[in-house]
Amino acid sequence: MSSNSSIHLDELKLLVWMSLGWVYWLVGGHAPQSEPLVRAPRCALCGGDLRVVTVSFDPMPLPREPPPALFQRRAD
Repeated sequence: MSSNSSIHLDELKLLVWMSLGWVYWLVGGHAPQSEPLVRAPRCALCGGDLRVVTVSFDPMPLPREPPPALFQRRAD
């Protein structure tokens, strides 16, 4: 991007996010849900709730499947 470019960095970030399929929300709260939220997945060994820790993207061309989510047992 040249120094005299008329596009702002935020606009460029938004275009990249949209091209990667990421969602960009400009709201302060939660959007109304048409269906109730699904209960968190449970650990097969102990039965505890799991939560998403990391979602990683690898550098592959689009279109592709969404990345796998890594779950960890919640420390209560």
